[in-house]
Amino acid sequence: MLLNGSFAKDLKPWVLEESGAKGEVMVAHDRPDRGSSVKIRVVSVGDKPWRLQLYQGGLTIQKGAKYELTYWVKAAKAGVITVNCMQNHEPWEHHGAASELPVTTKWKELKFAFTGPWDDTNARITFTNLGTVPGQTYWFAQCSLKQVSSNYSEPSKEMWR
Repeated sequence: MLLNGSFAKDLKPWVLEESGAKGEVMVAHDRPDRGSSVKIRVVSVGDKPWRLQLYQGGLTIQKGAKYELTYWVKAAKAGVITVNCMQNHEPWEHHGAASELPVTTKWKELKFAFTGPWDDTNARITFTNLGTVPGQTYWFAQCSLKQVSSNYSEPSKEMWR
């Protein structure tokens, strides 16, 4: 469901929202499999840590459907980010799907599962709370969102560590 989750075609259609914070973004080639990733360096933080975020909108979420987001992530310094699925329009409500997830200095595959609470033809996946520490750097790679079967069981919390 996500486009260019490998970042092979530059950043588009991903968006780095800065809203009072400042980040530098570039496509990097430092994944363990020698593929592409997106690298975000925090230049300055805003009044709220969520002011710096990477997202992709225009997604269709169906009420009652189950979804799984899979992605690889690492950071220059260990920390915590928030991952969510939310409206890409007013009133900017979360689709009941937000989680704080640890990030380490080594590449790690993480999974995040949720169920759509209502239909939305313009939802978005957001990696947020990136603007906590000036100089911090994050890398994201192989981002994938898929609808999964109704008998799907969510990944254990161990997958998020």
